[in-house]
Amino acid sequence: MGNIRKVLSAETTTPRNITSDAVWVDLCEDIHLHYRNLRLDMSETEWAEFRAAIHNLGMGAEQSAEEYRYVEGDPNFLISIQYKHRLKSDTDYYPNRVVIEMQRDHTAHFHYRDLRIHMSEGEFLQIANMFKQALEEYKTIEEFPYRNVEKATRVTVPIDSIQPYDAGHLPLEPDRWSDHTSGIKYVKELIKAGKRIRPILVAPNGNRLDGFKRYMAFKELGHKEIEVIVDPFGEMGGQSNQSMLDDA
Repeated sequence: MGNIRKVLSAETTTPRNITSDAVWVDLCEDIHLHYRNLRLDMSETEWAEFRAAIHNLGMGAEQSAEEYRYVEGDPNFLISIQYKHRLKSDTDYYPNRVVIEMQRDHTAHFHYRDLRIHMSEGEFLQIANMFKQALEEYKTIEEFPYRNVEKATRVTVPIDSIQPYDAGHLPLEPDRWSDHTSGIKYVKELIKAGKRIRPILVAPNGNRLDGFKRYMAFKELGHKEIEVIVDPFGEMGGQSNQSMLDDA
């Protein structure tokens, strides 16, 4: 999931409807590797490097999967397998290109350097609007104001300065945390009843360490601020088995 600062825009889209089941290679002005609706432009040298990398990385992944008993879908499992051969920083074709094209068949091409994404007109319009929304959200980003605390500190902060997501709680994937739905509803009822809720636990960079249900309850109720405990030594899940209610 990475170290998200803020989700600027997130939506679901329609199922793939452009070359959704195809993988192929074109030999033309350069080598085009097509995978579904993605295309990479490569020179012959880059194509040879790509084939070698896939072979070596594939062997490494198989060995690591067996050695570390890898289970697909585990959000806490991470083994990084790297190709020792270093690639050039710039691609042989289109190293500085950014182009958006509308095609005669009412589809769109988004070219970014050597990558092309082929999308329907509807997908293009959705993504264009998302970029517009993301730009507006970008302007509202606030630095988390307690990056330099040296001990656990209880404070109230803007709710949007918290980064609530982790590998187990991804935006637009409520099925991954559907077991929290009843908990979020319960916390919302407590808030509406005027009960004091235990502050959520966050790291000094604003990343949530514990309190997803509490965060979502306040967020869904439209609260602009939330009480937190900023702890430079806090750990993920550091409030496990504690009451939702504040006993301070």
